[in-house]
Amino acid sequence: MTSTKFPTDRAGWQRVLETEFDLAARRLTAPDTELLPVFNIYADNNERHVFFVPIDTDKAEAEAYFLLAAAGVALRARGATHIAEAWARTVIQRTGETEAEVERRILEIQPRDAEDRREVVVATAVWRDKQWRPRILIGQREILRDIAGAPSLGPAAWSTTSEAPLCAVIPPRHVPPHVEIAAKQIFGKLQDAKLPQKH
Repeated sequence: MTSTKFPTDRAGWQRVLETEFDLAARRLTAPDTELLPVFNIYADNNERHVFFVPIDTDKAEAEAYFLLAAAGVALRARGATHIAEAWARTVIQRTGETEAEVERRILEIQPRDAEDRREVVVATAVWRDKQWRPRILIGQREILRDIAGAPSLGPAAWSTTSEAPLCAVIPPRHVPPHVEIAAKQIFGKLQDAKLPQKH
């Protein structure tokens, strides 16, 4: 847990993600290290809570977001970030193809199963603006490897979207008291069990 003033606009959150990309690049090139999925929750009191959460199945992902959502309520989160390795692929719309047909082709093959898949690092930031609306910024950098297989990160590509699982971590402005009590209890057990790991 560290004390830090969280940003309030896209430019500020992009700088946060750029810093996380730099840290990820150092982890990728360090010997005997692994880039674990990292979640940062920025609390209302400007404290940053860091969670390392291995996610290898859909069930593990659902459980992780349930626990992180409880942590978000307990900490009165105003923002959150997530960075992890992922598989990606580019699907180009063919001549005469409708958007629905492109979407169907995208869903037919998961990136991890595609022959043209690319290894990337994806960083996501979510925060609430002054009107308490969720904002989302996503950065993606391809993992490039030289002849010897040593990794490095390519340039960042930035995008926004209207939905992301990470939005579940930042609670609405008004949380019912019974929900807040339950979330604090879950978060307390989370800290006692040290799952996910907190630093």
